[in-house]
Amino acid sequence: MDGVVRNLSNDDSVTDSQMLTAISRMIDWVSWPLGKNIDKWIIALLKGLAAVKKFSILIEVSLTKIEKVFSKLLYPIVRGAALSVLKYMLLTFQHSHEAFHLLLPHIPPMVASLVKEDSNSGTSCLEQLAELVHCMVFRFPGFPDLYEPVMEAIKDLHVPNEDRIKQLLGQDAWTSQKSELAGFYPRLMAKSDTGKIGLINLGNTCYVNSILQALFMASDFRHCVLRLTENNSQPLMTKLQWLFGFLEHSQRPAISPENFLSASWTPWFSPGTQQDCSEYLKYLLDRLHEEEKTGTRI
Repeated sequence: MDGVVRNLSNDDSVTDSQMLTAISRMIDWVSWPLGKNIDKWIIALLKGLAAVKKFSILIEVSLTKIEKVFSKLLYPIVRGAALSVLKYMLLTFQHSHEAFHLLLPHIPPMVASLVKEDSNSGTSCLEQLAELVHCMVFRFPGFPDLYEPVMEAIKDLHVPNEDRIKQLLGQDAWTSQKSELAGFYPRLMAKSDTGKIGLINLGNTCYVNSILQALFMASDFRHCVLRLTENNSQPLMTKLQWLFGFLEHSQRPAISPENFLSASWTPWFSPGTQQDCSEYLKYLLDRLHEEEKTGTRI
């Protein structure tokens, strides 16, 4: 197998377009119940392409095929092969969150289906899927709003420790080839050189961002928020805790406060227009105080 893959990936007579077509068709074969060892062939070919730095092919095939591979986890007869390919795709595609984020809408229903199946195969798949999700969230932590439904879906499953996550992330990532990848993928992002995490302006929301950054920089307040036990009766405080957690630990240059903004929106403010900082701060602190005092949703 290794020799065939090495010859194929190094054959100058095979164009990138032909190689892309070949690997795409092989991935489609994951759906075939009788496709013996197809996952091993696919992974070997993907490794061969990475070895010769064919990143444009790897990026294209990952983004176009990863959702299809994920969907095959529903079927026990092809689940093992699909899971092997999925794990390899995600754990190598670490230069961008894009491949992982394509799967986010599909993960909660997949978890629900596997739980309902109640089989040994389904349980094993659930455990490995949850581990994979934790790895990806650790690698791309700047999206608390997007990850909330996914983390809720896997909350009862085992959480791997940091050493295990780092071990998995360090196995086959292309990030060691970061300089070459940048040419194929200009959207590659890294943490700010200042070490500080910004908040994305969602359209005249700098008044919100300035208040949130000021509250975050108030160290006593920040530490109190981060130490709170999650409480369903204080949803706004929980969202603030999530936001502070990502501002504290994210490796991205900026994160979106959209989920917190929608939860803390002042009813008389007009969306998309600049508002008064002090008025928003007063409203926000009153909301948080009332939640804490009454223990009910406001």
